[in-house]
Amino acid sequence: MKPEPKPIAMADGDAEVPAARQLQDRRREKSWAMVRRHYHDRGWQHANSHYVNLLAEIITQGAAVLDVGCGRSFPMAGHLLACGAEVHGIDPVAEPTEASPGVICRRGTAEHIPYPDSSFDVVTSRSVLEHIKDPGPALREFRRVLKPGGCVVFLTPNKYDYVSLAARVIPNRLHGRVVRLLEGRDEQDTFPTYYRANSRRQIHRLAATVGLRVERLEFLNNYPSMFMFSPPLCRLGIAYDRLIRAVPWLHWLQGSILGVLRTIPGLPAPLRGATP
Repeated sequence: MKPEPKPIAMADGDAEVPAARQLQDRRREKSWAMVRRHYHDRGWQHANSHYVNLLAEIITQGAAVLDVGCGRSFPMAGHLLACGAEVHGIDPVAEPTEASPGVICRRGTAEHIPYPDSSFDVVTSRSVLEHIKDPGPALREFRRVLKPGGCVVFLTPNKYDYVSLAARVIPNRLHGRVVRLLEGRDEQDTFPTYYRANSRRQIHRLAATVGLRVERLEFLNNYPSMFMFSPPLCRLGIAYDRLIRAVPWLHWLQGSILGVLRTIPGLPAPLRGATP
């Protein structure tokens, strides 16, 4: 006879809690093994790596760069400094006193950038556009603070990715709890999402409205990070990702959008607070 499975109690402080955590860890280890085999061992690069590499191509020595949505700790600061840029960052929760040496960090929002017109060569934005309720005024501000010939470089989730679709169904008030359970991230680093500048059509329409042209738009795939807690779901996520990458007319379903928006020669920047 098979021995009966040992019950796993989940009450805080119970001696069996470590057993439940060990089971969870084993499941995550199996999922990570699949991800390494299907992604990392085959030379795959995360969307963030593509973003950093693109910044290195675009940013020149001495360029003035503004990172919109730099976060509390400004994780992109080191990459931007490595490009030889003059680095600035804004975020509603930024901690200016904790900024790295050589970095100017201010509190501010994408809709109200605390800088004069034509201040920057490059505006960068990673995982920010999806959190903006009304992206029109934000992109207008991006355009306003750009110098002639300047550009916006952004990385944002695709609104048609299954993670984004799930986020749009789940109320924003529950996002922090869901992310903590599935990914282990701190709830305070989870913000409301709207996905109003997160498709090819939305980006082209918004760019044209504020006087920017789409210079580059690329869909990038992700590993199934939300399913790492379950090997069967992780396997299903990998199979789905392989399908949408293999079929050309499904590429638009990939998880991330990497883009460059460039100012249009001869077209003046919008005034602060102007509406189209």
